[in-house]
Amino acid sequence: MPFGIPDDVFREFQHLSNRLSPENLAGDGEFSEAQIETNLKNIHDRWEELEVMCGRQVTQTSIQIMMKQEKEALTDAIKLAAKRVRNLRRDGKEHMGGFVLAIDDLCEAVNKFDNAGYV
Repeated sequence: MPFGIPDDVFREFQHLSNRLSPENLAGDGEFSEAQIETNLKNIHDRWEELEVMCGRQVTQTSIQIMMKQEKEALTDAIKLAAKRVRNLRRDGKEHMGGFVLAIDDLCEAVNKFDNAGYV
């Protein structure tokens, strides 16, 4: 539950936030003004529904900050796992147990990064 928001709800806020970018909202300039207004209303309505689910107001800025913090935390986890792998190799401790655990940690961190939509 990132930042006190259920993971699935956070991902939906993240998706809605991405849809609010000017190029996405306007379909790279291909949408009519009416389509843009409809898209904006749909996003706003769903955003409010999600806020009710969370029991608090959630701003687009707060979602962007949370996304940045999550991305940094996942990046740090990947770096730490990669460092463990390098250290095992450097120290000649490539025995299966430690090496496999370090690789598993690295893969888990990369999968979390990918599942969060940062790849």
